[in-house]
Amino acid sequence: MNNSKKVWVPKGLPRNQAQALSVQNPGSKPMTLDLYRHLLAAKLSSLIQADPQEALGVMEMSMEELPELYSIAQQQPVREWASAIVWGDTLMPILAQVTTQGTVESVPEQSLRQVIEALF
Repeated sequence: MNNSKKVWVPKGLPRNQAQALSVQNPGSKPMTLDLYRHLLAAKLSSLIQADPQEALGVMEMSMEELPELYSIAQQQPVREWASAIVWGDTLMPILAQVTTQGTVESVPEQSLRQVIEALF
C-alpha cells in the first residue's frame, strides 16, 4: 500500500525505526508511555488481524534471529501476539528509547513485515 496517514512519530530514534514505531495520533491527549504502548499494541494487532497467515509467516521467519517472535507465534493465541511483542524482551531496548516527545507526520501505511524489518 502506498497510502499515507497522519500518525504520531517518536523522536530520538533512527528514521526507519521511528516510522515503524509510529502510532495513531492521540489528538488532544498528552502522549504518555502507557498510552504509547497501548497505541503501539493496537497498531500491531490491526496489522496482525489484517492477515493472520502473513503475520504467522513473518514471525516464524525470525526463528534464528528473533527467537522470541517465533516463540510468541508458536505459544500464544493470535489475539495476544501484539501485546506479547510490545511487552517482550526483544522490543524492550528499542522502546526504552521512546519518550513522550514526537511529531505528527504523514507516514506511508505499513505491513507487519515492514515494521519488523525496520526494527530488527
